[in-house]
Amino acid sequence: MQRGTCVFCGSTTNKMSAEHVWPEWFGKLMAQQGHRDFVFRGLGADRPTTSVAALKVRRVCETCNNGWMNKIEQRAKSIAAPLIVSMGGQYGLSPDAQRTLATWATLKCMVLTLTRPGGTTIPAHEFARFAEQKRPSGGSTIAWAGAYKGTRLAAWGQIGVNPSVPGPDGFVVNGYTATLILFRLIVQVVDIFSPGTYEFPAVRHGLHRIWPPQPTTLSWPDGGAAFNDHEIDMLVAPPISIVESDPA
Repeated sequence: MQRGTCVFCGSTTNKMSAEHVWPEWFGKLMAQQGHRDFVFRGLGADRPTTSVAALKVRRVCETCNNGWMNKIEQRAKSIAAPLIVSMGGQYGLSPDAQRTLATWATLKCMVLTLTRPGGTTIPAHEFARFAEQKRPSGGSTIAWAGAYKGTRLAAWGQIGVNPSVPGPDGFVVNGYTATLILFRLIVQVVDIFSPGTYEFPAVRHGLHRIWPPQPTTLSWPDGGAAFNDHEIDMLVAPPISIVESDPA
């Protein structure tokens, strides 16, 4: 995709913006907790610690950034903010709240890949589909939410190119697994790019599936459980196995 082209809508005429990866409200929340930096690992090119406010991309047009993307950010604030700064207690996540949180987290993961020096590994059609539907894919995306009680990480993200599938020239990326730790909130997203048969765990201890949204209100965190620093290292392993693949 040529420079000056919006990665979401494909426009070459709309003015490009300096899209903040994280919204202003998130930066303020983190600063209030004494944390101003974001650490991003993934896709073969780790970034050094970066100020939350300074992390920007120039691959999104102003129309998308100030329009539907801003609406997703604002809808997510009232749901995500209490979970991010939670110091205990239970919160109810209705089906609509699950949908809103999963949509926001998936958007954040996609935009984060644009900060990679070598460019994103997400296909152009995935960005276009998200811009059109303004939600994660109904058949190829799954997301979970949990709670974090450790002290090692504050604002942190890891994105891995899993799963990969065999192609004529070796293995090719067919999706990604992303784990975001946003102070006390954990969100994990798995997105598959092309058809295949994959196995996801039906239940993950300490995590609630929020996409596809469940039909009932969930109590967050799951059973009051929260991950410590040791458990986080095990959590980031891709929760997926390939049964058979049929890459497009």
